[in-house]
Amino acid sequence: MSQATALAALDAYNRGDTALALRQCADSGDSSAVLMRVWGGLLAKEQRNEEAVAVLSQAIGMVDPSTWAEPDNAQCISNLAHCLNCLGRLSDAAPWYSWLASHSQDNTAILLRCVHFFGITGQTRQAIETCRRVIELLKETHADPQELARAELKQALYQLRSGQWTEAWPAYRRRFDIYNMDRFRLDDSVPIWTGDQPLEGKLVGLIPEQGIGDSIMLARYAPVLRERGASLVIGGEPSLERLFAHSGLFDQVLTAGQSADRPDYRLYLHELPAIFRSTPETLPQTVPYLSAEPGFLLEQSLELDSPKALKVGINWAGNPNFPNDTWRSTHLQQWQPILQLAQQMGPERLQLYSLQKGQAAAQLQASPYRDVITDLGPHLTDFYDTARAMVDLDCVLTTCTSVAHLAGALGSPGKILLNKGPHWIWLDGHETNPWYPSLGLLRQQIPHRWEAPIAGAAQWVAEQVRNRTANTTQHHPLPTTTDRPV
Repeated sequence: MSQATALAALDAYNRGDTALALRQCADSGDSSAVLMRVWGGLLAKEQRNEEAVAVLSQAIGMVDPSTWAEPDNAQCISNLAHCLNCLGRLSDAAPWYSWLASHSQDNTAILLRCVHFFGITGQTRQAIETCRRVIELLKETHADPQELARAELKQALYQLRSGQWTEAWPAYRRRFDIYNMDRFRLDDSVPIWTGDQPLEGKLVGLIPEQGIGDSIMLARYAPVLRERGASLVIGGEPSLERLFAHSGLFDQVLTAGQSADRPDYRLYLHELPAIFRSTPETLPQTVPYLSAEPGFLLEQSLELDSPKALKVGINWAGNPNFPNDTWRSTHLQQWQPILQLAQQMGPERLQLYSLQKGQAAAQLQASPYRDVITDLGPHLTDFYDTARAMVDLDCVLTTCTSVAHLAGALGSPGKILLNKGPHWIWLDGHETNPWYPSLGLLRQQIPHRWEAPIAGAAQWVAEQVRNRTANTTQHHPLPTTTDRPV
């Protein structure tokens, strides 16, 4: 009976009749492990996670733990762990994922779920080890080359986060086998610069391939290329055009639809660290490599009449369309310790300026602390405006967004608030980073919990205010390893 009902439900689901499939399971009166596994799996596919957790937990509880590694039971555990993860119950999901990684060594789909969980929760070593096993399985079974490429790229990204850059760069190129890299495509007949060809008198076309923040980050290599005698033309988002043009790093800055002279070589930006065999210890120390004219706040009549106050730019969220944005972005209400600090100190000692753009900017008007924040968002038309605002400020607090990259490239002092499993460039466990020496890192201790980094940011700001108060004759008392250009 159990097997027949389960098969009938699966048949209905495969025919597209989800309602019938779930009704057959619910109305069967059968509470066997077989039916519960199927019912729970269907609920999981429909993202009815609360219900799925209840049913799958019951199914697992019915079978002897010595049989958990059997394929049907292992899949049941995988579905349970996945639903717990989707519900944000990470501490409940964690032991199941650890068990699966040890006991489902021949199931690539389950292991890839483990890799994802280990990655987002900052368990980088486990992610690398599990990826290694997935790659072995895919090679043994002669799997789809795309699957192998994805697994090898995942491993490379986690190796980069762990600081194993030399080992990671070759497999990092597997992204070319997976993604469309043609946003700013150059003529395929133009040869790719591999690092071996002389550049004296040559024009190199640089092609962005990922986000705006990545383009800002990798612009640091422009001086290195120019030292070899190259002229540079770069494609980019319109929002970067004025910023890059002002920096003087490039001979020409193109946006979509514009044309340039035919380059001698072309090169995707993210190939630069690999070509120069960069490691965390050997990154080009070109910071600050971007610049902007000061005076933006005064021009926009946004300069508050408190010259001794510490001026802090804040940015709490990134692009919601970015993968895993919910892991890296915050809500303004979570910044209450910092907002309360500004309220308590008053504008004569501490001033907050919002650099936030996009959907999250609307949170400012709904905040009970909106009166202690000067909203720069409506005045920022592109990243050059944002850069000009930053050089008028004393420091910046931001999550992992393009604003963080911009602040770092300008040499602005500040702190970046990071999720538990962050972008690989921030590495694991460090309070500083090799990309942007002027920016410290405040990391989550527990995934999705922002209390610790936000409290750390509030404490740091309070220290800067005290430093300024103790030395009122110094306009910029913040310690930084770089001088910001104008």
